[in-house]
Amino acid sequence: MLKMVKVGVILWLAAAANALTLKDMPETWSDGISCTLTPSLGCFVDVSGTDRALTHIVIQLTSSMTLEDCMLKCQLANYSYAGATGHTNPSEAACYCDSQINTEAPHAPATDCNVPCPGNTSQNCGGVSRMNVYQGSCSNVPPQPPPSPPLPSGPACSQAAVKDLPFCDPTISIDERVTDLVDRLSIWEAGAQLTARQSPGIPRLGLPPFYWGTNVIHQVRDRASCVKGRCPVTFPDGVAMGSAFNVSLVEGMGKSFGLEMRAFTNLGVFPSDGLTAWGCTINIMRDPRWGRNQETASEDPLWSGLYGKAFAQGMQQGEDPRYMLAVTTLKHFTGYSLEDYMNHTWRRQTFNAIVSEYDLVDTYFPGFEISINEGGARGIMYAVNEINGIPSDANVMLDNKLREWGFDGYRATDGGQIGNIVSGHNYTQDIRQAIAYGMAAESDIDDGSSYQNHLVDAYTNGFVNISMIKRVLFNAFRIRFYLGLFDPTENQPYLKYDETYIGSTTARQLALDGARQCGVLLKNSGVLPFASSDSVAVIGPNANSTKVLIGNYASSGILCPDASHACYNNIAQAITATSSASSYAPGCGIDSSSQSQLNEAVALAKAKDKVVLVLGLDQTLEGEQHDRDTIALPPAQQELFDAIYSVRQDVVVVLVHGGALAISDIKSKAAAILDVHYPGPFGGQATAEMLFGTVNPSGHLPYTVYPISYQNISNFTSMSMTDAPGRTYRYYTGQPLWRFGFGLSYTTFNMSSLTASSSCTSEADTFNVSVKVSNVGDVDGTELVQLYLVPKTLVVQPQHVPMKQLLAFQRVELAAHASESVSLTISCKRAMLASESSGSMARGLLKGDYEIEATGGDDKLSVAVPWSLK
Repeated sequence: MLKMVKVGVILWLAAAANALTLKDMPETWSDGISCTLTPSLGCFVDVSGTDRALTHIVIQLTSSMTLEDCMLKCQLANYSYAGATGHTNPSEAACYCDSQINTEAPHAPATDCNVPCPGNTSQNCGGVSRMNVYQGSCSNVPPQPPPSPPLPSGPACSQAAVKDLPFCDPTISIDERVTDLVDRLSIWEAGAQLTARQSPGIPRLGLPPFYWGTNVIHQVRDRASCVKGRCPVTFPDGVAMGSAFNVSLVEGMGKSFGLEMRAFTNLGVFPSDGLTAWGCTINIMRDPRWGRNQETASEDPLWSGLYGKAFAQGMQQGEDPRYMLAVTTLKHFTGYSLEDYMNHTWRRQTFNAIVSEYDLVDTYFPGFEISINEGGARGIMYAVNEINGIPSDANVMLDNKLREWGFDGYRATDGGQIGNIVSGHNYTQDIRQAIAYGMAAESDIDDGSSYQNHLVDAYTNGFVNISMIKRVLFNAFRIRFYLGLFDPTENQPYLKYDETYIGSTTARQLALDGARQCGVLLKNSGVLPFASSDSVAVIGPNANSTKVLIGNYASSGILCPDASHACYNNIAQAITATSSASSYAPGCGIDSSSQSQLNEAVALAKAKDKVVLVLGLDQTLEGEQHDRDTIALPPAQQELFDAIYSVRQDVVVVLVHGGALAISDIKSKAAAILDVHYPGPFGGQATAEMLFGTVNPSGHLPYTVYPISYQNISNFTSMSMTDAPGRTYRYYTGQPLWRFGFGLSYTTFNMSSLTASSSCTSEADTFNVSVKVSNVGDVDGTELVQLYLVPKTLVVQPQHVPMKQLLAFQRVELAAHASESVSLTISCKRAMLASESSGSMARGLLKGDYEIEATGGDDKLSVAVPWSLK
């Protein structure tokens, strides 16, 4: 049987030689394609589903569409019948294809098919809810390969028919191998290989399918499952991980994900090499109303970049230096921080982010540059929005910037954005032109169907040429070679990873450490920590749910082997496990209340030694596709706080959320406030440990908490960082509720003896900063040393200068009454500021006088020394 298959493959390869490969195709298709049509075969009622006259494929018409164009689209897709439906709005007309007419489809009078075609008003393209069906043929269409015979299953280059081809030769360079493989594709195969999520196999080349885009933000989510009782580990969400300010923790998380992705692939859970992670998200927290603040690390460009760098290094670098462990795809490039605002008034699919050159260079670019240039990230996802009138996935300026940073990976679009160039942004009315724009910007992988359905059409009509197609194919296939998927399997250790790498003890401990390190103590009047003997009234809509602790981009159905959440304690359960005399009452819903719930909560608060009120947000109030209209706490929860505070002034508030909350009233009244964000499934345990003092809180805010007035004076749709009142700690001129980097401890720290060398003559230099940190309290604790550059007087004053800029940070663990001198060597690149030079905006070292400021989590803790650039 195997011999017969091998013979069949050889015969098929000989037949396929008559089909043109990309190597043989003319750069442009100049022969001209002509189509002839039969008279209409009938007008049919365009009903939905299986009763439609032509049912198999739907292609949106363009403003230039004719019946011939529709026929060509169908022939290119191997269908012999075409049908056009008209509409008063040409953009809502469509072209349908099939191999036969459904005999059960209801007929309509011929006069109903009377809507002119958008590109030829002398033709009728059906009608409103009516389909005009016809046949035809087109000549001078590029030849297609014959149908492929089945090949033995196995990795690429493992079949006898192809293993001796150059692209399977590991002794030549990867670029040569990729070029050889791309040359062997046909124009018909190219579009599907540029399509996410699933690129099909090509049997004639022994090429197995490949899955693009496993969502990995803080859990290996897509297609993952629990295997042999082992479930993928779930870390705290991005904002919580950002609160830990721990680069090693992020790198360990990335490593855990890379190992799990390899194991899932080896076990067949990812049946087609799901090794490209769509994550992490490193867009800055521009505004607290953005629904996806929860999945990104910080408002600060440096921390965002270091986060992406650590994530990429952990995920991509494994024990075998020849190959990547998995691929990090940074999201979303760039200027992306709006989902759906004010009930569809602004939507990301149509939003034009107007971003100044200064803000691009100063704020929106650095995180991506650091992640690529220093971290080696080999994937980029273009943002959904436009940048200054050009859709991001069609924006050549962005592609040029990636090349400037030395990017040698692949670029993906987000959620059908090649098609959205037409349907959302209206940048062009022709999908073929949209493909041309996308390929010009090297949008290599389309998370949609545009390349797969329309690439041949775009090529044969002169919108794209062979060089453009081969370039994006090269970028995409090179990633698969980087992963070792075309090399002999015998000596690849990654292929031996099994289920023991899924939810490993090491990964679970890291996730627990993350939950413990992300808690930010915002206030403590002495009520914390509790004694283990204290009975606690646990109240609030977020107290008794494990799911709410997870945040977004994680499946709560793969936390435990039985698809429940029972293997983790939520906050109420964890507190009760610590103090059995504790009890829970909801008090209210996340955004609703009732008098009976309030009464029950008040009664419980009166009955216990301590009161913990767990408030915040959930995925119904913030998330992908929906922003918040307000930064206030939901009214029902404020009402609950007021009711509890009226009987217990010692109330402790725990916040579970993503975007910042303006809670000035609670700040002034609550006895203590602990912010855990979305801490992941270990968040219940970690929160209880912090409340009872077995863990000393060590998290720090990775963003600024603004007062409620901010939402009235700061335009959410403005991308400017400097327009009054300014955004983030770098430009905000108002008085925040809590500053960036704030975070208290159960002990007290002191800083002294700050020194800084000045040796920056170029960005390649480094300088040294040292500071003495002392724990002057009676409890062991961890302080975050934060070093800032504070511009004072510059020789040439740019139009905009940040008030301060983060240079470096380091967590310092100190026993009670212990001290440590912390010395940091800092790249001079961290001191660069954006300014205009020779007619263009760039970051550089600006001569002048500065201060180096060292701070900790407490507002009272700050020392500074003069520093200059000559």
